[in-house]
Amino acid sequence: MRIRYEHDQAITDSQFVDLLRRSTLAERRPIDDAKSIAAMLLHGNLLCTAWGW
Repeated sequence: MRIRYEHDQAITDSQFVDLLRRSTLAERRPIDDAKSIAAMLLHGNLLCTAWGW
């Protein structure tokens, strides 16, 4: 599998929640509060993503 790393590609709220659920981070994040999730993505100062294909 090839992996592409990005630092300027936005992700959706649902992609973020999916990532949190697949990891142990969902236990400590407000995944059922859509406004909080949207705010976390909006106000984050750095978003790095890894995409496999």
